Amino acid sequence: MERRKAMCSIQELPEVKAKILEKVKLSAQGGDISAISKWSKAAEQCEKFIKESSDLTTRISNFTASLWQTRAINLNDQPISTKPKLKLSPKLEGSRARREWIKMLSSEAILLNGHNKRYYTEGGRSVSIAFANEIDRPNLIDKWFLGLKDEPTDIAVLLCQDLEGKVNDFVLPVAELKSTWKTLSRSGGEIKFNIRRRQSEYLLLEPNGEPISISKYLGKYQIIK
Repeated sequence: MERRKAMCSIQELPEVKAKILEKVKLSAQGGDISAISKWSKAAEQCEKFIKESSDLTTRISNFTASLWQTRAINLNDQPISTKPKLKLSPKLEGSRARREWIKMLSSEAILLNGHNKRYYTEGGRSVSIAFANEIDRPNLIDKWFLGLKDEPTDIAVLLCQDLEGKVNDFVLPVAELKSTWKTLSRSGGEIKFNIRRRQSEYLLLEPNGEPISISKYLGKYQIIK
């Protein structure tokens, strides 16, 4: 019987890298020089693939965004008409917000590798990043609804953009949330986050309990280091 070849998608590359790094660690502990060399080269190649896929995603996002950019028509240096710029789709807007946030982290010497909403620290910890806008409707102001794939993760990052365009970034260590994490709503294979702002305090609503304040996690990048 012909043996099936293992398939790997771009989204799975960070997990593959984490497994390879574990192989490097085990090989080093066992003093297996040949295996160390093999898995180290595999890690380098995997990192190259991750970077290439990230660059491709950025290029695609920039390309699609550029399709809708418009310019004012000028006559004697006076603009006489300007077509409204089409708004990015929520998916593209979320991708751009995550990309800019990760770029900001790199300026703080914090590097993340990954794709879509799933990333990994240099130490191999998993970081899942969700994004949502505050919606300019009377019953939705000061509220954000975010979702992440319902899978084990070490850190959950919630990017909440307000009506002024400011992104409030909450870096939540899952281990500290304990029972709250388990009781959060889940549907469609996702874990749901319901964020509320009361004056200057940000709250994570728990379906069957009291809301908990997450204000202390705002901008806590050291959790990722």
